[in-house]
Order: sequence, then C-alpha cells, then structure tokens
Amino acid sequence: MREISNNDIAHSIYLSLLEKKGEDLSWANKRVVDFLYRRGLLSQSENILESIINIINKKEGKVVAKISGAEPLSAKNKTELSHILKERYSAKEVLFEESSNKALIGGWKIEARGEIIDTTLRAKIKKLQTSLIN
Repeated sequence: MREISNNDIAHSIYLSLLEKKGEDLSWANKRVVDFLYRRGLLSQSENILESIINIINKKEGKVVAKISGAEPLSAKNKTELSHILKERYSAKEVLFEESSNKALIGGWKIEARGEIIDTTLRAKIKKLQTSLIN
C-alpha cells in the first residue's frame, strides 16, 4: 500500500475546504484538525499548511521567491527577476520574501517553487573549480 504524502494530504484538505464559508468552513476546519490528530500528523501541520499555501499560490498564478543575499535587491533587479520568474513559471504575480545573509559574498540565493537558483560568488567559484578539475 502506498504511503500518503503531506502534499497529498494538503491537496485533499484544499479540495475539502474549497468554496466553504461560515459554519460549513468552521465545521470542516474542525474535521481537518481531528483527522490530523487521529493520524498523528499534528507535528506535520506546518509542512502541510505550507503545501496548502503553495497549492493556492499556484492556482492563483503567484510565485513566492525567497531571496537571501548580503545586500538587498535593488528595485531594478527586483523588476528584472520578477519578469524572469513570471516567464519561467507562467505566473501572474511574484511575491518576494527577502532575508539578509552576510555570509553570502556577492550575488543572491533564490528559492521559488522548490527550485534553488544560486548566483552567489561562492557558487560561481565552486562551478569554476569543478570545471577546472574535470
């Protein structure tokens, strides 16, 4: 028998709550919590919730880009990156979550839809080192 993944659970929860309002939504939410409790999945609730958010963002044509770098992105770089990510993921909107990481020297690490784009100087040096060795 196949094990049910957090993504499968998140998708089922998303579908079960879709278009529910008021008391119906409240009742359905209680059932979800009860289900997670009975299956011993409350410890996974944060991951499941993140998966639900990803499902909703994908349905609405949104991409969340988590960006870390020593310096924040300039407005020009944000505009360019937004355009690139919209094309790459066929998205309508790009939402940025920026964080500072002084350990990164030059460039940025960008995570979007499970993909990591590493433009840091360290990554470029490693790539050069690998190509010189091989």
